[in-house]
Amino acid sequence: MNTITISGENIQSYQFPDIIKKINVNTIIIGSITLIMGCALFFLSSTIENTTLSSLAIFIGIIAALYSLFLFIWRLNRQVYTKTNAIMLNDRIFFNANDFYSLKIALENNDYKTVNNFMKQREGNIQLCIRYTKDFQYLAVQLFKYEPFEYIPQTPIIVMENELAHNFLKSLKKAK
Repeated sequence: MNTITISGENIQSYQFPDIIKKINVNTIIIGSITLIMGCALFFLSSTIENTTLSSLAIFIGIIAALYSLFLFIWRLNRQVYTKTNAIMLNDRIFFNANDFYSLKIALENNDYKTVNNFMKQREGNIQLCIRYTKDFQYLAVQLFKYEPFEYIPQTPIIVMENELAHNFLKSLKKAK
């Protein structure tokens, strides 16, 4: 499979069959170590006679505990592409509204070289949502247009794999 299109779906809520959620073991290890360190510093502060050092130990202990909670809440799960076991990443690129129809045609024709010719902006009415793997072997893109109060999908989800995805992503990253 090089390219498929998925009509009537939104890339932000669609559950791709080749993407699964996995628990990040490194996050568990680092989060546990920082939580233990934070608790140890917090309790160690009661044995320190110097109030400045005691306050510093409490402060660092609280920061370490909060950091570990951040890891456990927001970084514990990650999405992985099953065929290459690569981590999924998300990105958005904004374009000028005048380029909408040309950009839509370029995407539908898998013309990644033409997509780079359009002017990218920090924010805009046209948004290209991208979900891709870290190894550039899987790519899903969808074009959105801002209509009052929200971005509305304007194209089906376009999924690319292997060489086509790699070339498309390389050209997008170069131009960014």
